[in-house]
Amino acid sequence: NVTMNEPFFQGHFPGYPVYIALCRLLAWAGCSDALALALPGVLASAALVPALLCLSRRLEVSAPTRALAVLLLAAQPLVWLEGPRPIPDLLATSCAWVSLALVAGRRGVTAGIVLGLALGVRVDLLPLAIAGFALPRGARLRFAAGLALGVALWLPAFAFALAPGGLDR
Repeated sequence: NVTMNEPFFQGHFPGYPVYIALCRLLAWAGCSDALALALPGVLASAALVPALLCLSRRLEVSAPTRALAVLLLAAQPLVWLEGPRPIPDLLATSCAWVSLALVAGRRGVTAGIVLGLALGVRVDLLPLAIAGFALPRGARLRFAAGLALGVALWLPAFAFALAPGGLDR
């Protein structure tokens, strides 16, 4: 079963609630447990290439340099070896890159929502969220609103799951 077993996974605060919820949704949709745990990482590793392409385009990186960066990423065996592992690392990385591309494209609210959700995947993205507050005032406010919304989408359910009795209630 796809469950959140904090005592078993000691040292991995806060429990990856967005990753676990996504895995549960995939399992409820009929995926086997193994596929439900691996599919988010596989899809996220595939999403890294277009995210990098979009980010580099928004940052006006030259076409040859952009092509080289995409080829180097696509050729990285670590990305493809880590993808099918049942861990949220590449999902968080992909969300972070998408968020950066959205910020570069002046889509602050959407970038904040994606990064807020990503914090529910890996809390170690918090420094990137904090860096978002260095944006100019208007962009910073839009980013902060999106970030708050993204966190609000998963935090109450996570708090409920960790409360005594949790999901067994």
